[in-house]
Amino acid sequence: MTVKKLDHLLSHPLLTITLSSTLACATQCMHDNRLSSLLVVSDDDGLPEGIVTERDILDALAKDVSCDTPINDVMSKPVISAPASTEFRDGYHQLAFHNIRHLLVTHDDGKPKGIVSESDFRNHLSSSFISRLRDIRGLMSSSALTVPQTSLLRSAVQTMATHRFTCVVATDGNMPSGILTEYDAVKLYNNVDLDTNTLLSEVMVKPVRTIPERTPVPTALEIMQLNNIRHLVVVDDKNQVLGLVTEHDIVHQIEIEFAGEMRKQRKIDETELKRYENKLHAIFDTTNIFLALLDPQGCILEINAAALKMSGFTRADVLVKPIWDTIWRGDDELQTQRLHSVIRDTAAGKTCRIDTRHLDARKQPRYCDCRFQPILNEFNQVDYILVEGLDVTDLKYSQQQLKHMAFYDPLTNLPNRTLLAERMQAALKQCYKTGKLLAIGYLDLDHFKPVNDELGHDTGDQLLIEVANRLRHASRAHDTIARLGGDEFVLLLPGQDSRAQAEEALNRILHRIAAPYRLRGHKISISASLGVTLFPDDNSDPDMLLRHADQAMYKAKQLGRNCYYLFDSEESSAQDLRQQLVQQVFRSLYQDEFELFYQPKVNMKTGQVLGAEALIRWHHPERGLLLPHEFLPQLQGDSLLIELEEWVLQTGIQQLSTWHQQGLNLSLSINISGQYLQESSFVEKLDGLLRQHADLPPEKLELEILENSALENISNAGDIIKRCRRMGVGFSLDDFGTGYSSLTHLKRLPADAIKIDCSFVAEIMDDPDNLAIVEGIIGLATAFRLKTVAEGVEEIEQGMMLLHLGCNIAQGFAIANPMPAVDIPDWIAHYNPPKAWRSATANPIPMKNFPLLAASVDHRSWVGRIIAYVNQETSEVIPTDVQNHIKCRFGHWLNGDGQTRFGHTERWQQVDEIHKAIHAQSAKMVLLASRNMFSEAQNQIPSLLNQRDQLLNHLTQWYADELQPV
Repeated sequence: MTVKKLDHLLSHPLLTITLSSTLACATQCMHDNRLSSLLVVSDDDGLPEGIVTERDILDALAKDVSCDTPINDVMSKPVISAPASTEFRDGYHQLAFHNIRHLLVTHDDGKPKGIVSESDFRNHLSSSFISRLRDIRGLMSSSALTVPQTSLLRSAVQTMATHRFTCVVATDGNMPSGILTEYDAVKLYNNVDLDTNTLLSEVMVKPVRTIPERTPVPTALEIMQLNNIRHLVVVDDKNQVLGLVTEHDIVHQIEIEFAGEMRKQRKIDETELKRYENKLHAIFDTTNIFLALLDPQGCILEINAAALKMSGFTRADVLVKPIWDTIWRGDDELQTQRLHSVIRDTAAGKTCRIDTRHLDARKQPRYCDCRFQPILNEFNQVDYILVEGLDVTDLKYSQQQLKHMAFYDPLTNLPNRTLLAERMQAALKQCYKTGKLLAIGYLDLDHFKPVNDELGHDTGDQLLIEVANRLRHASRAHDTIARLGGDEFVLLLPGQDSRAQAEEALNRILHRIAAPYRLRGHKISISASLGVTLFPDDNSDPDMLLRHADQAMYKAKQLGRNCYYLFDSEESSAQDLRQQLVQQVFRSLYQDEFELFYQPKVNMKTGQVLGAEALIRWHHPERGLLLPHEFLPQLQGDSLLIELEEWVLQTGIQQLSTWHQQGLNLSLSINISGQYLQESSFVEKLDGLLRQHADLPPEKLELEILENSALENISNAGDIIKRCRRMGVGFSLDDFGTGYSSLTHLKRLPADAIKIDCSFVAEIMDDPDNLAIVEGIIGLATAFRLKTVAEGVEEIEQGMMLLHLGCNIAQGFAIANPMPAVDIPDWIAHYNPPKAWRSATANPIPMKNFPLLAASVDHRSWVGRIIAYVNQETSEVIPTDVQNHIKCRFGHWLNGDGQTRFGHTERWQQVDEIHKAIHAQSAKMVLLASRNMFSEAQNQIPSLLNQRDQLLNHLTQWYADELQPV
């Protein structure tokens, strides 16, 4: 019989790349030639330097490595090689010994000839050995990396790379819906438009190839070879994932069979057998796989280093002792019984697989996926039991984390929309069985937006977390509270005996929500509007049930808020509040009830009025003048919103043209939604409007897109913006810093300016973190060569601070309120910028002294905390740094960098004395407050503020001195 050599296995011509090649070049070559590896050779002499494989590409994708990275930084080295004349099983032992999947085959003179992979070994396996394996249950691994298809691609790839898995199986419920392999990583890396925030469901290969658990091994191998794949998902009769079988599993099992065969064949030379056994021992001792050799009674005869490392025991602790009393001791009697059963079955000649949960030497839980393989003697009797295991503890935790990310809201840790859908299906089934009512509630907080606007998004987020906690405490263990987004929550309250019982639960929840909140020194009062529908009285499908609850919620809003409204299916068509609003907007649009107001935008440095922002107002016939947030959100997703935005764009351009005819050289900013921007006819309509006003320079028009707009296709949006810019129209990103993809939008949306959100500007004088955020945004804009515009400048001091930071353009109430178009010319004629802004412009703060600027804000913030404490406006315990003037953030700067820079001046001594006096007085005030003597403490507030202002005045003098050292 001819013995196969490595030369016989070569299936592809050898392709090489040089060390100077980039990662992009390597992945493109692998993709074009459908190769799983490339040899990397020296640029000078062509000698092998390394090898780049699919695994290397996956690691690069997980780490977000740039495509311009030299291949030398990502390749595997050194290169493991073997002569072409090597017997092919010896070649496979080389792979196993070095824990690799590609082997370089060389000519007799050592020059490279080709590369063989594990797939090549699979295609040359002996059919006689394959036929002995009855089905794949003894081969498959139950530790397949299964994650929900709603997981992010980044998370899936990083988990594959971390645990060195060759694929990830995407699931919908417990059903396999797709697969992502290392080979797919190569294809993805070549996709220049790839966003790793993409859902796994959008890039996975589907459908996934599955096989039943009783599939014979030859059949499984034939499926792999015919479809040129390396992974098969094993499913039960309900099509739920049981495990995974790979080509590596099959090839490895063949080697075990071959080892047993060699022991039976007495004709084999003893020296050859000894050499083979030495190789097996080498594999046994060096592999990362858990290996143990048992006698038929389950006592440990031999164990490798990987198993000892995983369990935390020493060899002396476990040898000649039962496996269930040592490395697999557990706290679960049922688990121990399963282990005994598996050992009995294996001792009877059956290959078995088991998932274990056991305790290591430190009594910490570990998880292992194991296979029990009988080792037969020449009489077909079981002499030994070989246990192969893979520690999947980290994988278990990673899968749990991925599933949690896919099913839970990251802010409140409540179930998200995906998990809500599953819970609702289960709750509906339970209702059919019990005959009891299921209450579905749609809850929306009343007046939540002003909290965000006035106190900042951080406080808004903290409020949402506290609301979520109260909802949990007000509900039962088997209820479901989910967050859909923003300030919207859904309640599933199953098992209600009557409508009255459900109403009692609803009142309890609303009462709990309406109790006052104390957050970040603020007392916040907020309520909720709750819409409810009862199943099976409302016998609709899940989507319609939620829609009915949503409709009922709007009815609760109309009834005055802080109440619930039970949906009445008989009135649903007549009481579709959203549709009523849409119809009202439609009528008002054609009855000229909408008007554009304009808020001026100025250069604070020069006092020049640059232009204005167009803001829509609705003269509602019953409710009076309505602001955008009172009606625009309800139009989201409706085609009428596009029609309304077209009116805004047309009206705004017409007004801008009128101003220019009057001699006013102004620009105009108009807000548009991502939905409108991506309308197929948007560019043509905009071009047509500009052509109607040929006298108007297109560069005077600027379109604003919300930074967190739901742009369905950011690449398409970027192309649309480029087309508009070629016409001369400018673009800016509005509310910058409040979304989730700021850098992605800056990179892929070619804007001209970014608008700093008013929530950051509002706290710029009192919150050092907001100051740092604004300074960072301005620096980011400078790096991208963009203009910055500050929104919501309501105080003169805020404008001064922005000028010092380098942001000159602003709008807000400190400049002017939004006004009708007819008032703009007169306002411009009489506008004078504040004198303080001129002073700040004449004496700017060098940016080298930004630490000094931040220190003044730190001090204002610290004094504000003391005053809030004695005024009982905060739930904060006694400030810990009041007794030590060096521990506060300002004191740390003053006695550190501040002393280094300014310690030689007399002013530094004065600042130090005032700062110490402020701490001394604050300590007295805190002591009085701690003794409930609040009036006495509050009487000292004016004195404290006076000292604070004295200190800040000294800092201002430092600001004006550009000669101070850095």
